[in-house]
Amino acid sequence: MRANMATERHASKIYTRAMFKQFGHILYECGSYQVEEIEKGKIYIARHTDAALRERWCRTSYKVTVIEEGEEFDRDCGQFAHMGLLCSHILKVLDFIRVTEIPKKHIVKRWTRDARDVLPKHLMHYHRDNAQENPFSFRHFNMYMQAMELVRMGDSSVVAYEHLILLFKHCAAEMKLFTDVRDGLGLEDRLADNINVANRAQSRGVVHP
Repeated sequence: MRANMATERHASKIYTRAMFKQFGHILYECGSYQVEEIEKGKIYIARHTDAALRERWCRTSYKVTVIEEGEEFDRDCGQFAHMGLLCSHILKVLDFIRVTEIPKKHIVKRWTRDARDVLPKHLMHYHRDNAQENPFSFRHFNMYMQAMELVRMGDSSVVAYEHLILLFKHCAAEMKLFTDVRDGLGLEDRLADNINVANRAQSRGVVHP
């Protein structure tokens, strides 16, 4: 552990090894800030300890707002929306007000040790363990690669992320009209057929190798 803070100990229990390492880097930055209480339990300022020595264009203070009595924390840097991890300024405030655990609203399940069940049931075949057993069709693979390229672009900034999420929602609503008629060649349909065949074979006492 880098700082032996309560939130760090909590993070070590919930995050994957890779994300805990990233969390540690962010936590290390906490040492460069001091906290000033503006309104008890509501508003705090995290100020860089070397504010007077930093370049004029460098931002040195950050406002942290406590929401719903500590269930959520807000900072205008947008790091949580972009990375799914709290910024060093909020972590510093958490330590200042003696919060021992990362608020549930700020724990992204995708980064936790329990992430295996983060996907809805109808998307479970995308888990890495299952993907190797499921042969993707060309059209499926082509769409998947196109989607990954969009994710890459959406990950370039907070603005890009927010815009891409809006596009996804719009596309999902529009594409729903095309799913009423299925040709049976999609991965989801083929997996369902395989399960049905296996169930019928089992009911007849036939064992496939």
